[in-house]
Amino acid sequence: MIHTTKVHPRGCQNEMCECAGPRLANALPLASSTCTCCAETAASLNPSRPSPANQRYSFPPPRLRNGQLLGRGAQKTVHAEERNGRMVAVMRSRTRALTLSKEAKLVMRIAEQSPHPHVMKLIAIEFGVSSRVKMIAPIASFGSMLDLADHLEFECLEVGAPHKQNAFDQALSAVLHLNAIGIDHGDVAARNLLVFRYDPHLPCATVVQLCDFGDATPGTTSVSALRRLARELSRL
Repeated sequence: MIHTTKVHPRGCQNEMCECAGPRLANALPLASSTCTCCAETAASLNPSRPSPANQRYSFPPPRLRNGQLLGRGAQKTVHAEERNGRMVAVMRSRTRALTLSKEAKLVMRIAEQSPHPHVMKLIAIEFGVSSRVKMIAPIASFGSMLDLADHLEFECLEVGAPHKQNAFDQALSAVLHLNAIGIDHGDVAARNLLVFRYDPHLPCATVVQLCDFGDATPGTTSVSALRRLARELSRL
């Protein structure tokens, strides 16, 4: 019986595979016996037969629990809470209520007088019996850009360069809008870019909003702050 020897670059050892050897010279190639590497090659030639490596994968947002801690800063904490059948982000002041109240009024003023699609919006402001202030905002399904990078890294993935560029462009648009109305955000960073939409296959579907106006002051955000944000996003 005559044998022929073919060596596949990936070292395929399937004797019935079209590319591997040794195999019987008169053996018919069987599609059901084709190995993964051959399937990928075939898929590249025939797009109607996608390979496992080229199949679309989804990255669902993390599931949130009622009362789950989302973030903690020097001035406030953020928890996920269920309100009227939907999950929202509740920000509570940790220090003086006046600090968070000032931030809340600023965000509300921006939303009412000069709204922008990439600046955080509030649903409501609540004042408790202990004079503690709460800001209620829509919840970002993927957390911040830092959170998204961590989630993807856990899945052995990473934020693509086009996604980072799209996030930066939206942050830049928000900053330029704030500059136009005389507000310096004061802390433009990846941790303050909330990710509301993310699709690993569609960078243009990414939607972020600039949040945390606790350090905002009258003025304009500097170019150096935007350069720092660009460097930070590129390293995610």
